Amino acid sequence: MALSGRRWVIIVAIALVAVAAWPFLGAQRANATYAYYAPVQPDYVYRDKTIAFYEKRMLQDSQDQISARILASQYQSEADPLELLRQVRFVLSVSLILVYMDCPNGSWNVDYHAAGANGLLSKQSSITELAVGLRSALRSGCFTDPRCAA
Repeated sequence: MALSGRRWVIIVAIALVAVAAWPFLGAQRANATYAYYAPVQPDYVYRDKTIAFYEKRMLQDSQDQISARILASQYQSEADPLELLRQVRFVLSVSLILVYMDCPNGSWNVDYHAAGANGLLSKQSSITELAVGLRSALRSGCFTDPRCAA
């Protein structure tokens, strides 16, 4: 099934018209300015922009677990524990937040509650005591391990 000379000319002409028309017709429909921008690598220079981006995403879809984890990792970098707790409480305002800690003496325990923690669990607690503390926090919304009492 050999093609005649006239058919070859038609095929080449169609190909040339398609190549010539592509920048005017095809490229106009594929607008790359609306690409989805999502910073992947956290960098201290762009930390504020990254946090603002994921806070906006969390406001749009509070069930987005990936954005929540990335946002939490951004909050954790270069933040003291109380500031981290305040920021997490701000984003997850209705969540139950329990701090699992060594329970040092002093006002740290009160400071954690003031920063937004619903409860404190001691690292010296047994598994049974931790379970009782978690159940109590889930029922009442607040729990402080007796070892952490100020």
